[in-house]
Amino acid sequence: VGTVNAFRGGGTRNVAAYELYLQTQTPVWTAAALEKKMHLLQQAVAIDPGYAAAWSLLGRLTLSTAWDARPEQVQAIVDRGVPFVLRGVQLDPDSASAETALAVARHARFDWVGAEQSYVRAIELLKDRYHVALYASMLMRSGRTEYSLTQYAEASRLEALGGRPPGQSWHAHLAQGRLARAAEISDWQSPVDRIENNLDIAFNAPDPEVLKAAIRAIPESDVAYNGLYRTVLEEFDSPVRILAMLRDIYRDKELQWIRKHHDLAMVAAYFGDPQFALKIKGEEVRANVLRISSLWYPIMSDARRLPEFKQLAADVNLVEYWRTHGWADACRPLADGDFECR
Repeated sequence: VGTVNAFRGGGTRNVAAYELYLQTQTPVWTAAALEKKMHLLQQAVAIDPGYAAAWSLLGRLTLSTAWDARPEQVQAIVDRGVPFVLRGVQLDPDSASAETALAVARHARFDWVGAEQSYVRAIELLKDRYHVALYASMLMRSGRTEYSLTQYAEASRLEALGGRPPGQSWHAHLAQGRLARAAEISDWQSPVDRIENNLDIAFNAPDPEVLKAAIRAIPESDVAYNGLYRTVLEEFDSPVRILAMLRDIYRDKELQWIRKHHDLAMVAAYFGDPQFALKIKGEEVRANVLRISSLWYPIMSDARRLPEFKQLAADVNLVEYWRTHGWADACRPLADGDFECR
């Protein structure tokens, strides 16, 4: 166990395969960079088919591409990535990297309890920034955002990276209403990510001018700007018109972009239709667990009070997880076995 977990990417005697693995260890996560990393890992496992860490990372990165996929594309991504993960576990069940990849795969399949078990075991095998931060992100998506922040802080303590905070931690701060801190962490992201993150942060800001400014920051070449946000700006003081437009865009199958469900849900919640916001967001979340974070934002509080939210939480197996490992910050159990959220 000590050898394979002594350093990241251990478990091969082939220098060429290991060097290919090392080339994937960069902080850049653009779509092009991700594609390059997966290609490098495919080369590594071709050279050394017994290289568990490379198989595991290939599986994890494949699963991560679901972030930039439309809901109907996600299942195919999961089906493609899981065999790589299982190959890594089969080759070396005592590898922390393999166990973490298994946690990611379980999470992608809405097995929160299994993912928790795998993350805890992976951290027991190798407690470093990489494994702890991934665990923290799962905690954040489960709604246990305060606890997730303690884990993000632990990840930073283990490996400071010049003060760079774990990228996904801004979601947890936003869920806690710490908009300024969320914006600080967003500033570390790529320009494209910053625009999207700052838009989400602005939806939760009390000043409407903040949201208008965030919308104006979207490039006019962006499909979302031209299909949705330009009209939101034009009709900002007419919520009824905006909400009617949302339904037209929702039904328009020709008008598509990656964040369509998310953007429509945020706009619906902001302009006073939590029911429609939850309907749209629920469709996205039932397909893609990576997109669940925004359900914990302050702007979604009215949606979380709806009976449909309780059904959504049950459908994606969160209630089972909460009863086993702890409730979301915004939810609490009731005496009759029911629960409520705020």
